[in-house]
Amino acid sequence: MSECPPDAPSADSLFSTIRTPFNTPASVLYNKPKKGTPEPKGDHQLANELQDKLNQHLITQRIQALDLKNGVSESEEEVEDDDYASLDLNALQQLHDLYTHEQEIYFHERKELEKRFMQRCAPIFKRRADVIQGLEENQDKVADFWLTALSNNSIIRQHIDRDDIDILAHLVDIQTHDLDSCFGFRLEFHFERNPYFENQILTKTYVVPNLFGTGDRILETTKGTKIKWLAVPETTSFFEFFDAPWMELMENNSPQDLEDHIFEELHEKVENDLRIGLEFHQKIVPDAVFWFTGDANTEEFEDEEESEFEIDAGIEIVESPTFVDNKKEEACKQQ
Repeated sequence: MSECPPDAPSADSLFSTIRTPFNTPASVLYNKPKKGTPEPKGDHQLANELQDKLNQHLITQRIQALDLKNGVSESEEEVEDDDYASLDLNALQQLHDLYTHEQEIYFHERKELEKRFMQRCAPIFKRRADVIQGLEENQDKVADFWLTALSNNSIIRQHIDRDDIDILAHLVDIQTHDLDSCFGFRLEFHFERNPYFENQILTKTYVVPNLFGTGDRILETTKGTKIKWLAVPETTSFFEFFDAPWMELMENNSPQDLEDHIFEELHEKVENDLRIGLEFHQKIVPDAVFWFTGDANTEEFEDEEESEFEIDAGIEIVESPTFVDNKKEEACKQQ
């Protein structure tokens, strides 16, 4: 933005030097000029002169601004910020503050809308779970519904080992719930009684401050259920999602305490963990039937999913994620 020195003539002062019907006496406007005096200037000529003076004024401003930028001034004194620049910045700052205010209103209303939406969807998903388990009248159980759905997802499929298949056959429902603060979500995996672990519900909680914001998602904290194994499988990738060894490392160390290669490996694991969580939260749970049938793997379906969730394409992880602070969560609930 060009700078204008305080003593530069204003546009109003330029207009005041040009005769117009508003600043010219009636005697000049309506009386004939005396012999030997020049003819009064016409509107077209006046307009041209005004334009020339304005152009010259702008050129002068530009030259002065360049001189100031290069440290050149008539008085050789250091020039501080002038009133014109300050006024412009204040106006822009005020407009940005208005935008920020409207954005906060938007996020608040979006959170409330999301809550109402999930409340309305809850009975629908409850009935879906009943249908899958064959609990509704004249409805047979849909065998291996969730195992099939997860196997059809390319991201989740990479984390299912041979021993995981037998365990996931006992999975009867997957639910996702927004946290009361709306700054994250909780996944719930419901299992029928099985010979592998005591837990009937395994949970994974993600605190994501900008879940409803813009830009890449930032994982602040995460917490998984401690599995009470009855028979520990020889190999399992899927269930490390709940009780991974790197969680303890993440909890007890800061990035400064870890060697670079260990921290980079940890960062990659956390990034992958959030990607899996978002895959469940945004895709698998809402569209479970299409993952079961395989229709979600079609190119048309994937294009729709990418366009809907493109805001989540990138994932940024904070340097030192920790477990969920229950006191903080309770404080969020009270707000």
